[in-house]
Amino acid sequence: MNLLYTSILIADFNPSDSQHVAARGLDLQEAVINELVFAEVANVLERRVSAKESVLPVLLYIREQIPIFQLPLTAIDEGLCLFSKHFRKVSFTDCMLIVQARQNGYLLVTFDQNLKKAAEAEGVQVEP
Repeated sequence: MNLLYTSILIADFNPSDSQHVAARGLDLQEAVINELVFAEVANVLERRVSAKESVLPVLLYIREQIPIFQLPLTAIDEGLCLFSKHFRKVSFTDCMLIVQARQNGYLLVTFDQNLKKAAEAEGVQVEP
C-alpha cells in the first residue's frame, strides 16, 4: 500500500507543477491518504487556485477515489516524539505520516526531500 503525501496530489492535479510529469508517472492504484493530507491539499488548493469551482471538484474526486484512512489517537504520542526529534525539519503532519507508514508497513510516496530524509531515518521506505 502506498501512503501519499500532499506534494504528490498537488503535483498530480497541477499541470504547471515542476513535479507534474513525475506524479503522473506514479502508480496510484494502491494509494491511500490520511485526513491530515486531505486537509493540507484543501488548504494548498484554496491558497493557490482563485476559482472555488476549480477546487471543489478536485477535492471531491480525491475523496471518492482515494481511501482516506483515519489516524488513531494513540498515534499522536508517537507523532509528538518524532516531531520533537525532527523539529524544524519536518511538520507535525509529516511526522504523523511517518508514524502511519511505519505502523502499517506502507510505502511513503513523496517529493518532499526533508520528509524523505526523516522517514528513511525512522526506517520507513520512501519513493520516488
